[in-house]
Amino acid sequence: MAKLTAALLVCFAALVGSAEAQQQDRLMMTRAPCAPFATMIKTATKYGEQPLFIGSSGSTFDARSGREYVGGMFFLVNQESEKRSWTMFQIFEDGMACMLFNGYGFQPYSGDEIK
Repeated sequence: MAKLTAALLVCFAALVGSAEAQQQDRLMMTRAPCAPFATMIKTATKYGEQPLFIGSSGSTFDARSGREYVGGMFFLVNQESEKRSWTMFQIFEDGMACMLFNGYGFQPYSGDEIK
């Protein structure tokens, strides 16, 4: 039991790390589900989400090669439900869409101006 406790403490210390290590730049490899836009939009609309704003041109990058993928962006929200769900898609010229983010708790930003 003592060895297990010591091992857990070592793992915890490694996860916490120093403040300096936590401030380093990160490269995050993610997996985004992609399908034709008409298929992907069904995921958001089944939660009652509707477009709030769009972006005409944005970039995502392949984590392995660094290749840039340019496409538009749709940000959909359900402002009526208590959960306030939201989804962000990247849309490509060929009609494919990838879900980049989704979640709950959408709310307008009301903090100070970011400088």
